[in-house]
Amino acid sequence: MKRLFLENFRQDKYASQNLIHWLYLLFSSILRDYQTYSQFSSYKTGPDYAPILRYIQNHYTTITLTELSKIFHYSIPYLSKIIKDTTDKNFVTLVRDLKMRDAVRYLEKTKLSMEEISIRIGYNSEDHFYRVFSAFYGISPLQYRKKKQT
Repeated sequence: MKRLFLENFRQDKYASQNLIHWLYLLFSSILRDYQTYSQFSSYKTGPDYAPILRYIQNHYTTITLTELSKIFHYSIPYLSKIIKDTTDKNFVTLVRDLKMRDAVRYLEKTKLSMEEISIRIGYNSEDHFYRVFSAFYGISPLQYRKKKQT
């Protein structure tokens, strides 16, 4: 944004082309991050609590409700109510859904081991990851990966 703004005051023959390219770069970076930041923008209460939900989305591997309440200065019960009212999910379910979404992405797009995937999505135990994934999708992570590879 700063470069785009400053380019507007240049008076050389490249200024107009550079403005166009800076705009392209700006919009490209916005579009690149759109999926990440738009996930919670359409919930019924609007953008009021979007920063809380984005924080959960960006820190789902390690965040706890207690830590979240300290960061955003809400009581745990009130924060739980905000999350439930805005997403129709409780905190634990929301975090699990985010972990499962990324687990599927890792299974489909990488060759990481199950242990590496479980660590990356915030599970300390590969066995726990297996149990949660199997309960969520009705199939083990290995079976899911094999199914998607065929």
